[in-house]
Amino acid sequence: MSENLRLRGEYLYDKYKSLDIAVGGAGFGGTLGDITTNSFVSPGTKVDMSNQTVRLTAIYQF
Repeated sequence: MSENLRLRGEYLYDKYKSLDIAVGGAGFGGTLGDITTNSFVSPGTKVDMSNQTVRLTAIYQF
C-alpha cells in the first residue's frame, strides 16, 4: 500500500524590492477605430513585496 502513495511538500518564498515598481498597467479599450491607452503608474516610494506558498501533494496510484 505505501509503495502506491507519494507525498511531496514544497515551500516557496519570493521577495521583491523596488523603488519604481509598476502598480498600474497599460491597456487598450474602446471600439474598432477608437483606441484609448492607459499608462503605468508608480507609488514613488520603496515597495517591499513577499510571497509565501506552502504546498503539500498526496498522490495515490491505483
